[in-house]
Amino acid sequence: VSVSTTTLLTLFGVFYDFKSPKLEWEDEKSMINGNFTSLFIMIAALIIGGGLAGLSFLVKNYFIIFIIIIVLEVVGCTAFYNRIMELGDKLYNGE
Repeated sequence: VSVSTTTLLTLFGVFYDFKSPKLEWEDEKSMINGNFTSLFIMIAALIIGGGLAGLSFLVKNYFIIFIIIIVLEVVGCTAFYNRIMELGDKLYNGE
């Protein structure tokens, strides 16, 4: 579960950077200052974790929770991956 969660959050970060890149910087320090991608990833992780924790209180069967988590993360990873590929294709092929 932790590997798929890390993959999901990493793909979310790549997608967010792809959608709104911060390319106006003079040195490495100014590249990181004002870049809130890490904050958005952390907030997304807290929301997803909180939702899944709340769901685990409603559904008492841990196997069902495990299956729900895996399915949600595979669907999320697939969606982010496909969207990143579409955006990359449009960006690099000029469509």
